[in-house]
Amino acid sequence: MALYRDTEIIDEIKRQIAVSYLTIFTGLLGLLSAFIFFYFLRFKASTKQTDRDNRIKWSKFIPYRNETSNGDSEKESQDATFKDD
Repeated sequence: MALYRDTEIIDEIKRQIAVSYLTIFTGLLGLLSAFIFFYFLRFKASTKQTDRDNRIKWSKFIPYRNETSNGDSEKESQDATFKDD
């Protein structure tokens, strides 16, 4: 007596189960990462780190909206201008 087994269906079910476990694992890993990230956001740098003499002056590299960077004073602003009604 021979039993007929459809191995393609069994393989498809095994693949779907494996994919669902992978999705659950990835979701749990993402949640764990988010919790760790927000946990570390509670801590602030000490004054020894923030109030020092050799700090990088980021305004030299990243010009702010109200300030102009070196050599850009004669160039026109790239921001859009709108008429006031």
